[in-house]
Amino acid sequence: MPAGRAGSTYNVMTMKPSINALSRAGAPGKTVCGIAIALVITFLVSSPAPAQLINGRVISSLYTWEKFDTVGSARKVTRGYLSGILDVGHGNFSLHTHFQAASELKRQLDELPDYRLYYLYLQQKSIAGFADLSLGRLPYFAGVGTGTVDGAQTTLRFVHNTVKLTAYGGVNVPVDMTVKGYGSVDNNFVVGGQVVSTVLPDMRASLSYMNRRRERTSYWTTRPDPTAEALPMLIAPPPQEEEYAGLDVSYKFNEARFYGRYDYDLNLKKTQRGQAGVRYTFSPTLFATADYLFRNPRVPYNSIFSVFEYKSITEYEGGVDYFVTPIFRAFVRGAYVQYTGDGSFRYTAGIGSENLELRYRGNTGYAGELSTVTLQGAYPLLENRLVPNASFTYTRYRLDETTGAESALAAALGTTLRFIQAVSVDLQGQWVNNIVYKSDFRFFGKINFWFSERLNILD
Repeated sequence: MPAGRAGSTYNVMTMKPSINALSRAGAPGKTVCGIAIALVITFLVSSPAPAQLINGRVISSLYTWEKFDTVGSARKVTRGYLSGILDVGHGNFSLHTHFQAASELKRQLDELPDYRLYYLYLQQKSIAGFADLSLGRLPYFAGVGTGTVDGAQTTLRFVHNTVKLTAYGGVNVPVDMTVKGYGSVDNNFVVGGQVVSTVLPDMRASLSYMNRRRERTSYWTTRPDPTAEALPMLIAPPPQEEEYAGLDVSYKFNEARFYGRYDYDLNLKKTQRGQAGVRYTFSPTLFATADYLFRNPRVPYNSIFSVFEYKSITEYEGGVDYFVTPIFRAFVRGAYVQYTGDGSFRYTAGIGSENLELRYRGNTGYAGELSTVTLQGAYPLLENRLVPNASFTYTRYRLDETTGAESALAAALGTTLRFIQAVSVDLQGQWVNNIVYKSDFRFFGKINFWFSERLNILD
């Protein structure tokens, strides 16, 4: 862990355990749910016009497999999922949400269903003709900053929409995507933004910044003391920190497209990522690519992983794509991956169309030896009402020259049924044979229901 930074050591307090200190109250989570429900009701009853457009999808699925709890002991597991995606809007005002609940169909007495709230936010577009505002649990994608936040995001557009400023901030979403207590907001937040310019023709350039802190759980333990055998101590680790700044540029010049990106770790004061690439189109049927990538592991400051020494990786990759016919495209790519004191080669070749693809992939060198052949395809029948699909993969690998080679097989067979526009059914059987599972069969099923309605609520 780098020295000389405030807060980089652990704060140790000697006191008796307190239930209030150890438990996180559920009040903040309940408050978020209450606010979300109030926002939905407010939206529905206060819309200035009677018509609201509702688009959504309900997804019910199940996945079954054999679970080995101990050696020689197995049981069948069937896990069910229910997901909902809903968008409600009128004009420039809208509500968006995506949630999921999951549970074993034959669960244990002490098992509770899992749930995830991926996003739930209100959005107002074109405020004063140049601003957008979103409030709630929302995703953000802005250069070095990507993720989900319980907070707000705004986008401002200037100079005839050629300059765009995006800013976001709020409380970190729990890693399990639930709604519960947030702890100390001072040590559990994310803020950031991005400025994007398209002022120059055929060029897009952006600057971005992100600062995120995530609180770590305190815990009680005992430590020796000169006056007693042991005393209880509360260990309060400092929060994990991530602070990055980034620049990316893309430019089109005649038949060539260039891209460059640079990310800098402001905590560790070192380059986190450097990338450059070019794509050149020789003809409508032939183009080539060349890419360079330098990256360090993205390790949060003050995390347990930051105390270990880690090395950077550099990749050089080139490829060619050629349309043999208007339907079939052949491609080949090769890459050299440079590690500290060693290297590895990665290569891919294949041919495919919209419905069928044959691909070969291989690795040699420091990353191990790997050869994989994959054949997969799907073909629509009866005007897309029936779409059978199948895939087969054979892999031969070994970790290094001193170990023996192993083989693995995987296959899948399924279909999509869509006899009415609003409903589709997906069914698939999956089979695996490898050094761990001699014959592992799994089944996946899913029902999708789409709807789109224009309602007149409180007309």
